[in-house]
Amino acid sequence: MKKKSFGRLVLKGAAVVLLVLFIKEVVLYHTYLDFSQDYRQVDNYEGIVFKHEYKRTAYKRCFWGLKTTADVTADFSRNNDGGFDGETYKKLIAVIHDSGHLGSWAASPDGTKIVYSEGHVIDELEPTYIRYIDFKVLDLQDNSITLIFTAPAEETSLGLEWQ
Repeated sequence: MKKKSFGRLVLKGAAVVLLVLFIKEVVLYHTYLDFSQDYRQVDNYEGIVFKHEYKRTAYKRCFWGLKTTADVTADFSRNNDGGFDGETYKKLIAVIHDSGHLGSWAASPDGTKIVYSEGHVIDELEPTYIRYIDFKVLDLQDNSITLIFTAPAEETSLGLEWQ
């Protein structure tokens, strides 16, 4: 009798855990919610601006993810600090070595850091299917990388600017 009730308890517990993990995955996959506080370790993180190119809207990192900001004048014509021929890109690639899923990048005002976006795919056989996008900061002084935000896949158009 006890064996049967213990088995049911384990089954119910496993079902609850799977349900919670499923809900978490759905919410994080389709929203801007990101409760990580690692971005606060980056000097001048307040100057990082996320730009939605199509909506012409600027965002800043906050506790719950991103918030629209009106106190910033984002330059929507400026993108990727010199492009693929620019110094920022060359410095970035020298450290991360893989540019396959890079989206956008921008150097800090003092030139010691680079913020960049990197798409993650589910299946390398279909590399255009991006699952989510990580926004990271590379510190050029010690080559450390800090994850500052994860966005849903549909936000591949988020550009970056560091003011």
